[in-house]
Amino acid sequence: MPLHIGTVSAEVTVLDSELPLSERQLNRLAAAVARVLAARERDARQQRASTEIRASAQPGDPVRE
Repeated sequence: MPLHIGTVSAEVTVLDSELPLSERQLNRLAAAVARVLAARERDARQQRASTEIRASAQPGDPVRE
């Protein structure tokens, strides 16, 4: 069965002897993957911001970023 979570897509195979994932389990899995992807994106933004060269020593305006 196809599984799509945001920009992540995977093909999940369920054997006849196994029970398929319930709707609740799929929702929990999707939420967990979304949290991991958001954390990775946030970390990447912080890494870029911490290494960029600025005209001022003061941190950037958080409202604009």
